[in-house]
Amino acid sequence: MDTNDSSGVLCREIQEQADREAEAIIHKAREQAEAVLDQARARAVTQGDEILARAREQAEAVRRRILSGVQLEVRKRLLEEREALVRRFFEEIRRRWRELRRTSEYDAVLEDMIREGVRVLDAGEVTIRGGEEEIRRLSESRIRTLSAELSRMPGGRVRLVPDPDPLPGEGGVVLLSGRVRVDNRFASRLAKHEPELRAMIHELWEKLQQTDRAKSSSTGRSR
Repeated sequence: MDTNDSSGVLCREIQEQADREAEAIIHKAREQAEAVLDQARARAVTQGDEILARAREQAEAVRRRILSGVQLEVRKRLLEEREALVRRFFEEIRRRWRELRRTSEYDAVLEDMIREGVRVLDAGEVTIRGGEEEIRRLSESRIRTLSAELSRMPGGRVRLVPDPDPLPGEGGVVLLSGRVRVDNRFASRLAKHEPELRAMIHELWEKLQQTDRAKSSSTGRSR
């Protein structure tokens, strides 16, 4: 083998060795690149899941805030409607009282107020104070009749003394004996019973709301 042939063989071997090493390097680099890509894809999936989870949490938080705001607004409106109902209820009571005060039936109501006050005071002399309408109705003959009736009750003789100075307000009477007084005016009696009446209206309101919710739930299930 001459020198030229030996050189050619050596060059080919060197070239082949270089090609093999280059191929090995490329293969290894490709594997490393694939590994890096796999890791990147895994991180991307994980990060995507985390982003999606955070987005869902944020959406749920927004939904809860909106729902809470809606529920608060509904509750506020229901309370406003309930209070409006309470106001209408008391306005209706006052209206009916004013109508009663203009009728002949008010005479019996007025006498009952006086009897009640006299029994509470349990005194021999009782001063009666009322509005202009009450003073007008408490004629001398009516006062004498009432005094005689009350004097026959346990406790002895009772003298009723009407005060000619009218009281302002919506009617009823105040009965006095010395420093003791019984306030049987309409406004005072209504104020005394207002908490009880309000509680009654609130209870009825809640029952109506429960009935409405039950009907709505039943309608929803039937659909």
